Amino acid sequence: MNDIIAKASFDCIDQKGHVFVTFVEIGVPKTFETKSGSTDYCCSLAVLPLSVYREKGACGTDSLMALSFAIENTRQILRAFVKLGGLVYFTGTKTPLDIDSPTFQTVAEHLVNPQFRSQ
Repeated sequence: MNDIIAKASFDCIDQKGHVFVTFVEIGVPKTFETKSGSTDYCCSLAVLPLSVYREKGACGTDSLMALSFAIENTRQILRAFVKLGGLVYFTGTKTPLDIDSPTFQTVAEHLVNPQFRSQ
């Protein structure tokens, strides 16, 4: 994929216990002409190996919409994998990914002073 605007990787375990890394790449929004003659935007999207590379992985009427759809499509692919029994972690950790969080992060209990955490 050329012109990558965002990328990430996550450690995964499938429902059979196989460990692997998933790589996410989102391409720079590019214009294309629709069948009706208007100009829309598309981002290429790869969530490998969980899904296939798609040249037009997320499209919208402007570049922000295309990027937003690319992130949401990534979230849907990860959510489907988890629903099928898989696990997704931040790379190099056993911290589960919160797929429904806007930042994919879990509750950051470590940010609270130890005296206020249950022990």
